[in-house]
Amino acid sequence: MKKNNILIFGPFGDFGGRDVEVNIIARALLDQYKVDIVSSEYMTYGSFAIKDIAYKVSHTTLDKILFDNSILIKILALLNACKHGFKNKNYGYVSNQFSKKYLDYHSKRKQVLYDLLKTYDLVILPVQLSTQFLKETILFCSDNNIKIVIRTTGTVFNVSKNINSLLKKVDLFIHHSKSNSDNVTKYLRHNYKIIDQCTLKEKDLLQLNINKQHPLRYGYLGRLSEEKQILQISQLFADIDVPLVIAGDGPQKEKVLSIAKNSKNVKYLGLIDSHAIDDFFNEIDVLIIASKEETGPLVGIEAMAAGKLIVSTKVGAMPERLESIKESFWFDIEDVKTLLPIIDQLNQTSVKDMEVIALKNREIYLDKYSQHNIFNAYLSAIKNCIKH
Repeated sequence: MKKNNILIFGPFGDFGGRDVEVNIIARALLDQYKVDIVSSEYMTYGSFAIKDIAYKVSHTTLDKILFDNSILIKILALLNACKHGFKNKNYGYVSNQFSKKYLDYHSKRKQVLYDLLKTYDLVILPVQLSTQFLKETILFCSDNNIKIVIRTTGTVFNVSKNINSLLKKVDLFIHHSKSNSDNVTKYLRHNYKIIDQCTLKEKDLLQLNINKQHPLRYGYLGRLSEEKQILQISQLFADIDVPLVIAGDGPQKEKVLSIAKNSKNVKYLGLIDSHAIDDFFNEIDVLIIASKEETGPLVGIEAMAAGKLIVSTKVGAMPERLESIKESFWFDIEDVKTLLPIIDQLNQTSVKDMEVIALKNREIYLDKYSQHNIFNAYLSAIKNCIKH
């Protein structure tokens, strides 16, 4: 029996929560569907989106297709690559002032997308509602009877009137949490499913020891950027006698390095490969989520599987994930210093009580967020979407 063709399309890169999410979606579907992954941005074979499944799915980018199919675009890209010292793959230089001015680069990218879309039965967009090519993709799929699914990433704060009628053409929305679905429902009546995340390192994280001891070791894993409040967290721990381990990369990396260099408490590990996150969690007892804006985050799910305590702002899906735990630890999203009383509280909490909480976090993961549960939820949602 011929398998339906599914395209996962969006602005994917080499590392980040969205890229891991793409990998999760692909794994959930690839046994029963032919799954391809195409990025509208620069992505390499080392991307988390295709980690360990590259041999099972076709994967490329719009610019790589242009690079492979146009001699003129290829020549200009190679000249641009030479100018910039070949820091990226050659197709990473397709977007340049000459291709934009003389070769109608933007229109060619759009045509590449249209040529791709017409070969699929269903398209999944793990995107924000303001992402590039969203309008073009929805309209083309609608006009050509191609099913379209949007997996919202990022918190949806509002839906503009300009995009409201467009989104009504979407067959299915998938949200991380009820809070995000409620945000969309304020502006748009839509068909949706709530499917949270799982961890691809489930087996290893579930094997980690949940034993706790004082002094507790705190940790941060994620993008080093302003919305994550990583500088405020780093400086707070630099000023107190409590260890903090940081892993990740991003625009604020150099400032984090500077804080770590001048502090005996703050340790920076660099960017952690997706295969090594269990090593990171083995070094900490408590995960800190200080984000001002999230949909997940995935690291919260990973911490639950690892049996770690979680100290978080009430962001994304975290309140729903931990709603059944009486001993949750929340601090003010507008003031990271409200973390200090929680640190004092945990210092006075017995090892036995902390281990009970850690075990409860892991049990919730197994009950709601295991790979088995999340994969089945995706399969069911996509099957119903294609069928109807």
